[in-house]
Amino acid sequence: MHATSLCPRPALHRAALPTRPTLSVLLLLVCASGSVAAADDVPASAWSVGLGVGAFSSPFKGAKTEVIPLPYLAYERDGLSVGLYDVDWRLARLGPVALSAVVVPRFQITEPRDSAFLDGMDSRQSTLEAGLRLALESDLGSLQLEARKDVLNKHQGSQIYAGYVLEFQAGPGTILPGIGVTWQSSKLADYYYGVRAAEATPQRPAYTVGNVFIPGASLEFRYMLGSNTMLMARFSMEVLPQDVGDSPIVDERRISQGIAGLIYRF
Repeated sequence: MHATSLCPRPALHRAALPTRPTLSVLLLLVCASGSVAAADDVPASAWSVGLGVGAFSSPFKGAKTEVIPLPYLAYERDGLSVGLYDVDWRLARLGPVALSAVVVPRFQITEPRDSAFLDGMDSRQSTLEAGLRLALESDLGSLQLEARKDVLNKHQGSQIYAGYVLEFQAGPGTILPGIGVTWQSSKLADYYYGVRAAEATPQRPAYTVGNVFIPGASLEFRYMLGSNTMLMARFSMEVLPQDVGDSPIVDERRISQGIAGLIYRF
């Protein structure tokens, strides 16, 4: 079962795997919404709403690519950003460096009912993760470091993300290529990609996943339709390590996501 969590801003990705990919896309919209504010003067507090569509591939055997609608809603005020899929509270800022406390849900994306090969496995639960995010911004782009841990004791693991996103202006448009890597603890990776002894069958033997590093890359395009409205499109891909690829429930190591949406800030 694949779970997903939200992405750092700007970020490559922040989710886990097997279920419905609704969260990943919404998180990407969260990442994009901040640029609408930068386009013009905005009040100390602001609401953002959006609607998009996303397509998500799955690494699990028998699971299909899903295309889903993606609504978005968030509120920002004085260094605090609260959305449906992400809470970011800025603790300190020193020049281009900002430190924030974050709370991010990790949603279950693939259920056993989504694939006959997963039938008989226990559902992996969604959870809430909390941690710190450090961002360094420059004229060329943004460097982000983030560490999070499960606070509801579902997978009981942790994750560390590091990524860099470049930014190129093209008239009213912005192009943002990025690269990053995510480290997941064995408890986190095994919870979603492993097979427990009680779930084992002759075709699906028990399997344990250790600590893993997951590299990824993304390409995003943003186009301002006005001072408060932005059109965005984004494609990202991650490559699961061999340790995950050897799991009997995984048959695709490359995970791709594509989204397009419209965000309005008022």
